[in-house]
Amino acid sequence: MDYSAMQATIRRRLFAPVYLITGNEPHMMQELVEELSNTFTEMSGGDFGIERLDGESSAERIVEIAQMPPFFAEKKLILIRDSQYVRAPKKNLEEKEEDKSTATKTEKSRKGSVSSEDALLAYLDDPSPTSTLIFYSPFGIDKRKKLYKVLEKRGYVVDVKKPTLAGVQAWTLERAKKMGLPFDPDALNLLLERTDGEIGRVALELEKLYTFLGQPSSRRRVTFERVRRLVPATAEDNVFAMADSISAKQFDKTLLILRDLIRQGQAPVKLLFLLVRHVRQLLWLKDMKAKNLKASDCAKELKVPVTVIGKLERQARQFSMEELRRFYSSLCQADVKIKTGAGEAQQTLEGTILSLAKEKKLFS
Repeated sequence: MDYSAMQATIRRRLFAPVYLITGNEPHMMQELVEELSNTFTEMSGGDFGIERLDGESSAERIVEIAQMPPFFAEKKLILIRDSQYVRAPKKNLEEKEEDKSTATKTEKSRKGSVSSEDALLAYLDDPSPTSTLIFYSPFGIDKRKKLYKVLEKRGYVVDVKKPTLAGVQAWTLERAKKMGLPFDPDALNLLLERTDGEIGRVALELEKLYTFLGQPSSRRRVTFERVRRLVPATAEDNVFAMADSISAKQFDKTLLILRDLIRQGQAPVKLLFLLVRHVRQLLWLKDMKAKNLKASDCAKELKVPVTVIGKLERQARQFSMEELRRFYSSLCQADVKIKTGAGEAQQTLEGTILSLAKEKKLFS
């Protein structure tokens, strides 16, 4: 089951006894949990029908709560976040140290843990008709675990995947419509560019735009200029602008952008790194497009959101392959110069840009 199917289930109010909500889009996962909570609140006339348990709750405790009849409601919702029976294993060093120190205790309690999980699995064979269990893990699950396998086999897993560019556009427009925020097309495109099409960031910026524009009126539109002023450009966005100005041979503009970023606190070394990575992405993209790869495949190879591919492709067309190779070589030489102490960072980066302006062969 996917995000849309679960939304339809919530609207119909016909719930299975248990669901596991997982995926790689935490904001949309949280949205489903909130929609479920709101629906059960409406059904019970209050929050009497909602129980929240932490991830360390034992299966016996979960089963006990599920089998208890609801108070002042026909059906109740039980939310368990990051349950020990489905969550992904701990990975950071601090947790590894903790795992080592508790290894003996874990070994001793393993039999108890298995029987505890079996109690929960047994409940799924004969669940209470007045309870719906929701397991959700925003930061990953372990598909090897027994509970996951059982839930997947029975069709109770809700997989919330990051949407495509078209999906993000549709989600944004739907959310904006609910908020009473009419969007100009170019404003929508700029918003998605500046947020990299990440739903969580889009939602945050929509709230900011809503607060700024105030009560609905005929003039209350989200325009390109309003997005440009209110939604902050990232360092990556400014690197795009620098590359655009270089391709247009507007090297004075390139220097202005660079100096403005440094005044804002951006380190020259970081900006050089971003420029090197950016030009490398343009080179790779040109090569992949020559092989007729789809945008989604290019995004996967470059490890960037699909929304960024269109911007990269537009910019890559402004350079020849030879220009990009020489541009890349100049930036790499600057990187070596800075790292070996042969040049001060800002001065070296500015000098590289000026050398591009002087070299007619590079941008003829």
